[in-house]
Amino acid sequence: MFLGNIKNLIYLSLIEAGASFLALLLIPRDVSNFSILGYSPVRFAFLVGVLVYILFLSGATIFAHRSRDFSQRVKNTLETLYQNENRTYGLFVVLLIDVFLCTGVLISWLFAHRGYYPLLLRLSPIAALLVFLGVQNLIFLVLHMSKERRNILRRKLLEIALILLISTALGTITVYIQIWWKGLDWLTQGTQIQRHQDVLAGVAGNPWQYRVLANYLVETIIRVLIMLDINQPEAVGFIGLRFIQDVLIFGVASVYYRSLGLNRYTAILGVVLLASAFPPAYYDSDLQFNTYFDILFYLAAGLLILRKKYGWIIPLMALAALNRETSGLIPIMLFGHLVYRRPLKRISIKNSIIFMSAMFVYGVIFFGLRTFYNPQELVIPYGHPPGWELFSFNVQRPVTWIQLFKTLGLLPLLAVFSFKKWPSSLSERQVL
Repeated sequence: MFLGNIKNLIYLSLIEAGASFLALLLIPRDVSNFSILGYSPVRFAFLVGVLVYILFLSGATIFAHRSRDFSQRVKNTLETLYQNENRTYGLFVVLLIDVFLCTGVLISWLFAHRGYYPLLLRLSPIAALLVFLGVQNLIFLVLHMSKERRNILRRKLLEIALILLISTALGTITVYIQIWWKGLDWLTQGTQIQRHQDVLAGVAGNPWQYRVLANYLVETIIRVLIMLDINQPEAVGFIGLRFIQDVLIFGVASVYYRSLGLNRYTAILGVVLLASAFPPAYYDSDLQFNTYFDILFYLAAGLLILRKKYGWIIPLMALAALNRETSGLIPIMLFGHLVYRRPLKRISIKNSIIFMSAMFVYGVIFFGLRTFYNPQELVIPYGHPPGWELFSFNVQRPVTWIQLFKTLGLLPLLAVFSFKKWPSSLSERQVL
């Protein structure tokens, strides 16, 4: 069994060597290198690195075959890495070793041709190698699984692939509709870029100035795109972040629906209905990154609560509070769940500490942002101050009700009338 595993590793390593050679072809030719066999210090060093890698594995295999003690230790290591619950960490370690052995020499490529080729082109060989290394180690992991584990893995991978496919498709459609409707000029010359710049300058007003997470994140993306010599980095950054947001929202929503106990097809229907509510929300609005992050954080919090990973609410709260002040209800959601599931007096001290810690993190960030930035002028939407006056204005506008119906349709009524058929985690109280 052990020798068979070693043979599989050798075969996969030879395949990797071929893949590495193909990745080598991605390196552009320069004036001192007229063909793939022509002299180039970088290519020569890379080929030596691949040969050293193959020789290293061959030598380790021969030594393992001749030394019983060493063979047993390697066999025990393989069993530890690939046959227990921590095999994922083992896979990561093997992948990390492969990266050091095979891609370290390519680092010189990044600096040797600095200013000569765009960074994206210089990164392409490393990206190709990382993909092939990941595939190799994934195959090696599967080869060491039992038939039962392979079947479980196959079902999980199929479900993950289905979630990714649907999330990506819906994300692409929703982003396309919004950008097609608004136009690129709206991104780079309108309210979107102006508000983004105002937040970075610290003059966006209340409450926009205190919603900093999305703006600093998209600014980081824009700076990276500028380093990669991408045209229109602001537009690409804005669209890219919106696409990532939508894909994550649909993906996390799918997992959340499945965690509620819904079957695969009902979860897909739920995500499609969620996506259908996005286009009407684009009316009279910019990209509103903080609003969509708010949706994502609430979905993530709901998923953590369903899976009883209460401790993760605290770091999630740190990100959510930096994003938008409305995230303050996330700890309340956790508290409501704890009270709903058992009598108040039976809530554990640990869960009480988690709830209070999440509230503390929110409070520190909420007041910290308002202390860090200078006092901000209150933004008055439509000329009506927040409160009863703005509420009355919105209620009396026909467009409010039209957009509300376009967004939600009959779903609220259907949810109320089907209350008895809700998943047990939402509708049944259990005294524990």
